[in-house]
Amino acid sequence: MATRGAGSGRCDLEAVWRITRLRSVKLPEAARQARKNSPVPTWIYVSGYGRSGSTLAGRLLGRYSGAVVLGELASAAPLLADPDHLCSCGRTVAECEFWGPVRNSRGGEHTSRPFGWRYLMMSTRRLRKSRLASIDQLLAAEYADTLIVDISKSTRLTAGRPLVLAEAAGCDVKCVHIYRPWRDVLQSEFARILRREGSLSWNRRLQTSIKSGFTWSLANLAAVVIALRLPAGSSMSLDFRKLVGDMDQVPKEVLSSIGVVEPDLPDAKSGEHLIAGNRMRQRGIAEGRFDTRNSVYPVSRVEAALFLMSGWVGLAVIGCAEPG
Repeated sequence: MATRGAGSGRCDLEAVWRITRLRSVKLPEAARQARKNSPVPTWIYVSGYGRSGSTLAGRLLGRYSGAVVLGELASAAPLLADPDHLCSCGRTVAECEFWGPVRNSRGGEHTSRPFGWRYLMMSTRRLRKSRLASIDQLLAAEYADTLIVDISKSTRLTAGRPLVLAEAAGCDVKCVHIYRPWRDVLQSEFARILRREGSLSWNRRLQTSIKSGFTWSLANLAAVVIALRLPAGSSMSLDFRKLVGDMDQVPKEVLSSIGVVEPDLPDAKSGEHLIAGNRMRQRGIAEGRFDTRNSVYPVSRVEAALFLMSGWVGLAVIGCAEPG
């Protein structure tokens, strides 16, 4: 069917199709080149299981110049709604020099988005189309010259977060996997329950062993998958005992190994702005309890067997999952 000229007042469908096709090919390439040439934030992501020293590692890495440790960023958005919520810098989020401007941006409404295990199996193309949380969009756009330390770990709601940050936000993601042996993790869980509840029954110990074994195995497997999918040289694994044994030298080695050059240790605490995480974010590092002994809360053979069996079940579950 013949098409009419521009003077006829009708649209040339073939011309529109050609223009649309041209835009669909040219514009994404131009956008990728612009993003490649523009500065992007370096995002240090601390992965692994909870109770493994992620808060300690994040705070130690955040002590270096040019870095700001923001705690568990995946959980930060709801906390910004409360102006009296306390930041680790000692001020409320409304008065904090970092979170105050972030809180007031975009009309004061910020959302969080879960990026669970299924994102680990997504293709790069699908990861690039993922919708970012408003805080992540803001930090990626406005803090390009900042070394951001995020300790959201690799839980069932955050396992795919570093991959989305790398592909959808274009951040230079560096992943630090904090590994703590399973026996130490289980003893730490027992100690936490005992401090909170004052007692630790046999049934509670068994339940904790099963749950911890399942989530511990998945969190560490997710950290390994993250390391495999990020570019070479962007990830490293760090043993909890080594971190606790040399808190001054190990963080410098970590930053150097993942490509952060010439880390300088400042005297101030200005680089810490944690609003989500465990209680250690409000304490001095010297006040923390980092027990690496195996005799504090002994683990029985039954508890060890339940922990390891549930861990294998967790690996089987994620292994049988369909790619997203």
